[in-house]
Amino acid sequence: MAQSAKAQRYLKFLQKEGLNAHIDSDGDVIFKVGPLTYYIDVDESDDAYFRIVFPNFKEIKDRKEYLKALEAAHYATRVTKVAKVWITPDGKRVSASIEIFMADPDGFQPIFKRSLSALMTAVTHFASKM
Repeated sequence: MAQSAKAQRYLKFLQKEGLNAHIDSDGDVIFKVGPLTYYIDVDESDDAYFRIVFPNFKEIKDRKEYLKALEAAHYATRVTKVAKVWITPDGKRVSASIEIFMADPDGFQPIFKRSLSALMTAVTHFASKM
């Protein structure tokens, strides 16, 4: 499936859900829920893969905070279903995502709200350890 067709599928769904969404220059679908910005990673090479990212939700100020964030990220990832919390490669920000495989390319629709909930649960777990 062409990336643009996949991105258009996500975009149409998000707009139907009443969310402000657009496709960025990388082909990913950016959307907002309230004041928070997320994106759906459009992976053209894997129709079964679905990923929502909550990027750069926490800045890391110093080495001490980095070590605490690393511990909190491990904890949040361990205790939250399908969620990952990680420190960006530059060591200065924390991001989170949900990642799942689906048998049906439209399988993201019935799990979308639960996926966002899992993502926010992971962020909450991260924050509780910080």
